[in-house]
Amino acid sequence: MKINIEVMEERNIFMVEGEVDSFTISNFVQELELLEKISGQKIVLDLSSMKSVNWRGLLILSKKIQEAQERDDDFVLICKDKEIIETLALFTHPRELAFFPTLEDLLES
Repeated sequence: MKINIEVMEERNIFMVEGEVDSFTISNFVQELELLEKISGQKIVLDLSSMKSVNWRGLLILSKKIQEAQERDDDFVLICKDKEIIETLALFTHPRELAFFPTLEDLLES
């Protein structure tokens, strides 16, 4: 599991690749800590290349999303996996999350 960060059109894009499981969860948490350091900027979390994520990873991810929303960060998610979308929406309820199926869809909007 790794997270690549790219700045594109005034957005910080976090691209998650690979699997988040019990072996990689600590690295995942460490990488997500970077979200706090870029607070106040536009953030895109691209999960389209993530192969799988365990429940603990989803719980931690939802917590980081909520923290970003509480700071009023402009936060968008790229994801096609309906289970991940539904789980994150459930964990972050009642706040609405913006999901796009691809990065191209986001940039076009």
